Amino acid sequence: MELDNSIVMLISSFAGGMLAAIIGALPALILSGLFIVIGVVITLAGGPADFLNIVGLGPFFGPHISWAAGLAATAYAGRKGLIDNNAITTPLIGLQSVPVILVGGLFGTGAYLVNEILTRFIGAYSIPIAVTVFLSCLVTRIFFSRTKFFGKLERFEQILPKKETLLFYIIISLFFGFLSGLLSLKTGSPLIGFGLALFALIYLQAGQTNFPILHNVAIISGMVAVFTSNLYLAALFGVITMFFQEILANLLMSEADTFWDTWATSIAIMSFIVIPLFT
Repeated sequence: MELDNSIVMLISSFAGGMLAAIIGALPALILSGLFIVIGVVITLAGGPADFLNIVGLGPFFGPHISWAAGLAATAYAGRKGLIDNNAITTPLIGLQSVPVILVGGLFGTGAYLVNEILTRFIGAYSIPIAVTVFLSCLVTRIFFSRTKFFGKLERFEQILPKKETLLFYIIISLFFGFLSGLLSLKTGSPLIGFGLALFALIYLQAGQTNFPILHNVAIISGMVAVFTSNLYLAALFGVITMFFQEILANLLMSEADTFWDTWATSIAIMSFIVIPLFT
């Protein structure tokens, strides 16, 4: 008996969300980066895109399905007092909680459906996967948070990046954006730098809490480089992406009790700018 492909994808996305909850949100995202790189290499070598689309960007470890579902399951477990709300590095299998794992599955299936809808309607103007992660974080914050939506943000000035660190972040994002743009320009794929930056988060999982998170800069700079062949423009948009992310982090992660992926949110915002502007 042959199952309808849509049913297979729904069940697979549910399983992918459960898997992310079992192994933990950040480990799932790291594996996503690894499989994205492998998938891109396969396609660059002339192979099919099935591995990339099903494993790296699909129901197994697509960031919108696995990472976002892992965040939701972690937030739900935190709401129930089983774990710290932001313990994104912790595999939840140790909780032995069926409801926690099911939350991961439900968010995985929901992410698949939302991404399919977004791809149909706004896929030509944005990165639907990033928008789906944003929406998943929004739903997670609404349903599982005990704090105010914006945490303990008290003054408008707190939204802006601190002057002491702004120059530092500009320099980092400028040169990393240039490097990511070069890599994407030479390979023809903005996903290669994105995947490598995600996989590099294995150092964050290993306890290096100050390890830089730059996959948002990588993919936006990579896209600009591929679209324009201009590395200086790619570097500039890397800086803009980092600036947006810092504002979003101050706005949405100011002592709030659920993790919000401000990096994916910055990718979503910038994609609405970059894709219509350069295509």
